[in-house]
Amino acid sequence: MKKILPNFLCVGVEKCGTTSLYELLLQHPQIGLSSHKETFYFNTNWNRGPQWYYERFQHLNPEQHTAIGEITPSYYRSRLVVSRIVRTLGRDTKIIFMLREPCKRAFSHYIHNMASRFEEDYVFRTHLKTSRYARAVKRYFNIFGQHNCLVLIFEEDFLPDQQIAVDKVCDFLGVDRFTVTAAHSNPSWLPRFCQSPGYPSYIDVEEQRIDVPANTPVIYTHRAKTTRVLATESDAEIKHLRKVIESATTHIPALNVAIVHKKKVRSEVERLEQLIGRDLTCWKEHDQDLTAKVAPEPQFLAT
Repeated sequence: MKKILPNFLCVGVEKCGTTSLYELLLQHPQIGLSSHKETFYFNTNWNRGPQWYYERFQHLNPEQHTAIGEITPSYYRSRLVVSRIVRTLGRDTKIIFMLREPCKRAFSHYIHNMASRFEEDYVFRTHLKTSRYARAVKRYFNIFGQHNCLVLIFEEDFLPDQQIAVDKVCDFLGVDRFTVTAAHSNPSWLPRFCQSPGYPSYIDVEEQRIDVPANTPVIYTHRAKTTRVLATESDAEIKHLRKVIESATTHIPALNVAIVHKKKVRSEVERLEQLIGRDLTCWKEHDQDLTAKVAPEPQFLAT
């Protein structure tokens, strides 16, 4: 087996567009990525050993793919992961971060994990800790050198035009720039896996799952914000389900918590500004945008 190892990693952060970045970089002929976006090798799959890791890159040709990497956004959280990366890949490894406004990232993470039904205020605070970027970014800077680290800001480098982020990545990795085809990004306002007590049935549509009353199939399309009930008892139930499911895209209790914590992360944002030498005013202007989305919690999402 060929010993093919990555020379760059995107280490974070969850819910900041890393899935779209993976899809975009797959389009580049000089960039080779692991067979699956997230290998989790340096955290949960470490015990599988190096041979297992080599297999994730066996489909690549080092002569063609001059930049080989993987994208596992959970690497960002752990000090142990950093030491394992150094031990396996060395200090010359290039590191990419994608960062998003802290409260919005935490809220999106909260929604993503709603399936557990343990997503309460204290869990949201845990997600918010993940959004405190400065300490983790500094850790990577200290080990790999700031010149070997690229920090992308979701709201400025990715959201307006994905080409901006891709051009920066190409320059950073030393490969030719190319014109991308826009990539799909995971919806954040409704979880793909949502389980609520009293809603035992579910269906999957395009990798999106929503729980509904028993024997009542429902298709929910996030992007179009439409609901189609395939079979039900009455027109009244159809109207009720449509109203409840559509309202779930905006009526989330954790959003109120996000607003409460907004000021608490301001100092963290300022620390990151100093660390990366970049103005993050775009993160400081979202308070009104968040407040506009707050609404009473429907019974569908009540605990």
